[in-house]
Amino acid sequence: MSVELLKKVKQAIDRYRMLDTGDGVVVAVSGGPDSVALLGVLKHLSAEYNLMLVVAHLNHGLRPGPADEEEALVHRLSARLGLVCESQMIDIAAISRVRKTSVEETAREERYRFLEAIRRQYNARKIALGHHAGDQAETVLMNLLRGSGRGGLRGMQAVREERFIRPLLGVTRAEISEYLAWQDLPYLIDLSNIDERCFRNRIRHRLIPELKTRYNPRLEENLCRTAEILSLEDDYLQRTVEELVDDRRMVEIDAAQREIRINIPLFLGLHEALQGRLIKYLLLSHAKQKQGIGYANIRDVKALVQCGHSSGSLHLPFGM
Repeated sequence: MSVELLKKVKQAIDRYRMLDTGDGVVVAVSGGPDSVALLGVLKHLSAEYNLMLVVAHLNHGLRPGPADEEEALVHRLSARLGLVCESQMIDIAAISRVRKTSVEETAREERYRFLEAIRRQYNARKIALGHHAGDQAETVLMNLLRGSGRGGLRGMQAVREERFIRPLLGVTRAEISEYLAWQDLPYLIDLSNIDERCFRNRIRHRLIPELKTRYNPRLEENLCRTAEILSLEDDYLQRTVEELVDDRRMVEIDAAQREIRINIPLFLGLHEALQGRLIKYLLLSHAKQKQGIGYANIRDVKALVQCGHSSGSLHLPFGM
């Protein structure tokens, strides 16, 4: 089965064109089972793709004892595999207080900032993340419960922004556990991942087991397939919207005046799904912040355009 895991990962890498021969890859390794498995798999495939691997570990400073153990483990494992390891310790809690953002959001932002800095330092082309099929299923369910549209239900992307890659996205937790045992790779369990005060953890430990037991034992596989289908359709719709934005008959953008002009007759001739996506695209493209613009804002703009009045105004987030 572990040999099959390697084949499955290689198929995903080739299918989504995650890697080119000679790529430099920063591997995000927390010390948990998923990221350790990712590192092992990429090390195994590094000769075939002629990869230059750099291990990156960010200590969030949230769990002084366990976090220090994880950092030490990642350094030991990197040395065992003959790889460079870059690590950094930051005070996420303090940064969160200053920014007035949640600890989770701050940790995510700082993690990506750190990984991007290491990527630039080593002139690497890719950043590899250890999300797997279980994470994908959780993400789809979380977004469904939050009322997300197609963009949320597509889950995580195998390749994002041409540099973030998720080679394990089609691999299950069970396959990862078997691979770790096969390769005798050490890892640590982050106890915060079983704290059910966290929404994702309740999905993982309560909802998904219940759904698998009572309704469909292949739930995770099916949710991942649904996400893949929606991802393909979402990409198509996004390209269609981008073509509309490039069409000067439909949209005129005056960056100096911070104005967006839409041809109303042409806009009203679009399918309602494209109307909403076009508005969302334009709002997000010109907003100072990406968060805070949601379904209600898009619905209100559509209603204003469709009402037939010669003029009108709306107050949108961030002074738009």
